[in-house]
Amino acid sequence: RRRTELMQERGAARVLKEELVNLGAELSRERAKVEGLTVATLEALVCVVEARDSWFVGHSLRVAQHAASIAAELRRSDEEVESVRRAGLLHDVGMIVVPEGIMAKQGQLTPEEYDQIKRHVVVGSEILAPLPHLGPVGAFVRGHHERWDGRGYPDALAGEAIPWGARLIAVAEVYDALTTARPYREQLTPEMAVEKMH
Repeated sequence: RRRTELMQERGAARVLKEELVNLGAELSRERAKVEGLTVATLEALVCVVEARDSWFVGHSLRVAQHAASIAAELRRSDEEVESVRRAGLLHDVGMIVVPEGIMAKQGQLTPEEYDQIKRHVVVGSEILAPLPHLGPVGAFVRGHHERWDGRGYPDALAGEAIPWGARLIAVAEVYDALTTARPYREQLTPEMAVEKMH
């Protein structure tokens, strides 16, 4: 009788372990779905921002592709390449707070208008902050307008203090701006853009 009871207990324990493994796998799948939906929602928000200005359409996707290509060329891990790609896609999500008139303005911005534009990096990082599954993406978004010489914004970081992904996004963004036609200038060839960036 004792042997039968032990076998039943072991069988029940095995069934419980299997059930826990199955529930863990199901939870992981559901978490991945939620994380995917979160990123998709944010990407849709970026599309809304870009749709407000015809010159801006496709900018985030191009920046994401360029930044990911640079990261891969630098032999970053697959996870790091994906992080910088995501950050490239989401780097301007904070532009949602910039009034449409400022985004589409032809000519010089006033200092107040420029301050409103500069807010987008802080707002973007705040939007991403509650999403721990995005890892360093928020820091890359916050730092993508920092400058090597420390004269960027919002934190006046310089050199290596700027997160590596933010530096890649900054380069990709400048390259995209130079190789895309704008109301105030013609697009440059890729070779001319690279030369101008030196």
